[in-house]
Amino acid sequence: MAKENNRPNSRGKMTVMMFQLEGDDRTLQQGLDTIRGAIDKMVPLRTAPLLPPPPNKHRDGGTPSPQQLLPLEDESQVEEMDTEENVGGVRTARPRPPEKAPEVLKEIDWETGGVPFKQFCEAKKPQGNPDRYVVIAVWFKKYRNTALIDRSYIYTCYGMMNWKKPGRLGDVFVNLQRRKGWFESRSGDMWEITLLGENRVDELPERAGG
Repeated sequence: MAKENNRPNSRGKMTVMMFQLEGDDRTLQQGLDTIRGAIDKMVPLRTAPLLPPPPNKHRDGGTPSPQQLLPLEDESQVEEMDTEENVGGVRTARPRPPEKAPEVLKEIDWETGGVPFKQFCEAKKPQGNPDRYVVIAVWFKKYRNTALIDRSYIYTCYGMMNWKKPGRLGDVFVNLQRRKGWFESRSGDMWEITLLGENRVDELPERAGG
């Protein structure tokens, strides 16, 4: 035997309206306008609240940081950004302070081995940090049999050529690995140039007779 449902019946309210109009076109139109106005007063319109636009999402699902929005070609200005939260809860960004200067390498022979370092750089004429990094790496690999370099090599070579050093030498390595594939990270904070990086150096202009 089925159990009887003792819950009270819910109550509701329903209004049914039916109209019948008769007359010429003008009279019918006036009647429709009157009915429409009466219904509009009975059922007020509701407007949805305005919602703020969704934040700009990065492909990994998070909001892109200021560093992720920097142009790829201008690595000379790339410095890793820290974020801090102010009193109002708004996240702001500020550049990290420059890293500590690495050691200057003093035992490098810059002149022998085929092409002196300065002559090689003047022939390739690298503009900007990305090209300068790969030019340095190729010279050490080709003329000094040194496949792995680190920040000290970059710092020393920039000093030799009087180039303006980036604020964070290690960040440029990271960006060139992630964005261009020109370097591979090795143990001990060392970096090795890839075939793509070497191809980039081959594309750089040579002086006539260089």
